[in-house]
Amino acid sequence: MTFFLTDANMVKLFAMSVLYKGPNESTLLKSVFELQSFGYFQRKSVQEFMGFVTKTIVERTASAARQSVKEKGLNLLILLTK
Repeated sequence: MTFFLTDANMVKLFAMSVLYKGPNESTLLKSVFELQSFGYFQRKSVQEFMGFVTKTIVERTASAARQSVKEKGLNLLILLTK
């Protein structure tokens, strides 16, 4: 799962996560965040939000599928493999 913020001339990567999707829920294996463009006191809540959204979308996506979610300039790219 990756979080991208796109602009007319630039793409910025905020997070990349690897999850295991079990039969009922997903488990976060590893995440990397780059949140320097957010304020110091906002970073923790932004990271928690990205983790929550990542887990929720992975649980709602079928196995062996690719999905893209776009909301207000924020693009989430999901690739699930078996």
